[in-house]
Order: sequence, then structure tokens, then C-alpha cells
Amino acid sequence: MPLAFYIVSIVIEQNDNLEDLKYITITTLYNTSEIIADGDFLIQMGVLAVIPVVLYTVSGFIFTRKDLPL
Repeated sequence: MPLAFYIVSIVIEQNDNLEDLKYITITTLYNTSEIIADGDFLIQMGVLAVIPVVLYTVSGFIFTRKDLPL
């Protein structure tokens, strides 16, 4: 997945017609040049840390509510 997001971000930079694809990649949440230059990336990395925790928690609730015939 990270490699696919990276490839999509490269394609977006090359072609302006594909600007709407930036909304499907998680890598557009942070600016790599700003991270390298200033080191100010705490908010963006916080968002990237919260997303998997929320998704994991929600999937756990969905899984426990399923009536699986075991």
C-alpha cells in the first residue's frame, strides 16, 4: 500500500489532470520538503498515527458484532 500511494503521488505530480487522485492517497497529508527543511511534522504524523488506530478499533467492533457460524 505505501508503495502504491507513493507511485500515485508521483503520477499526480507529473500530470495536472489527475489532481483529484490526491484525495485517495494518505501521503498527501504531509509535505516531505517541509519535513526535511523545518522538521515540523508533528500534526501530520499524529493524524497518520490516529487513522490506523481508529480503523483497527472500528473493525474490531464490526467483527465482534458479526454472527459468524463457527
